[in-house]
Amino acid sequence: MKKERVKIKDYVWLFEWVVGAIAFGIAVAFMIGIINESETVKQIILIIVGILFLFAGLFRLVPLMRTTKDKFLMVIYVIEVLIFIGCGALLLGFGTGEVKDTLMDGYFFGILIGIAIYFRGLVHFFSTSLRKEKDNWKTFLAHIIFLTVGSIILSHKGFDTKLVGWLLFAILLLCGIVVTIDGINRFKKYRHKYAAIRDSSNITEETGKIDPVNKQKDVPNDSILPEKEDERPQAEIVN
Repeated sequence: MKKERVKIKDYVWLFEWVVGAIAFGIAVAFMIGIINESETVKQIILIIVGILFLFAGLFRLVPLMRTTKDKFLMVIYVIEVLIFIGCGALLLGFGTGEVKDTLMDGYFFGILIGIAIYFRGLVHFFSTSLRKEKDNWKTFLAHIIFLTVGSIILSHKGFDTKLVGWLLFAILLLCGIVVTIDGINRFKKYRHKYAAIRDSSNITEETGKIDPVNKQKDVPNDSILPEKEDERPQAEIVN
């Protein structure tokens, strides 16, 4: 019987369990750090959010410039990207200690996030209503939420890192649960597949069944019968 090759995709469940365990561990560490008001956790939160804003700016810059034909809209997009990059750089500065968050009694962190989120919603509706960019109900709803959340943040003069810490804790906990459940389902499928291959192998060995593909190869040459000659008299065949 042909030996089954080990495929990496059959062991995706193992990687998902590892990722789920890491997510749960980080979530617990965040929870403990937030409760104890750890400065290290605050710095990690600032660094994570800063990197997120940098990615949201840098990774969108080139595709937006290549696909936007409206020159004025392209300028607006570039301004938005620069705002995201600037916010990300400042948050990284706060997290690494290079920049002191002394403005607004430590709430400047929240002000930056509020400005970026509100401006993203504003640019989206400007591009779809005045510049005829395409839209769908998902992005429409998402940017309504961006405008609402951004307005609330700015009206409350920002927020501190503790709120974002609890939000990251919830996200990590949810990711850990989803990834772990998916890993469990993949493991069940892997075990069912393995059991089916094992049972099929046992049945083949017990019954001595021949593989249909190789059946022709196993037939001996002696079993091939020659064509039967016509035994009638020659005269009868001619007539």
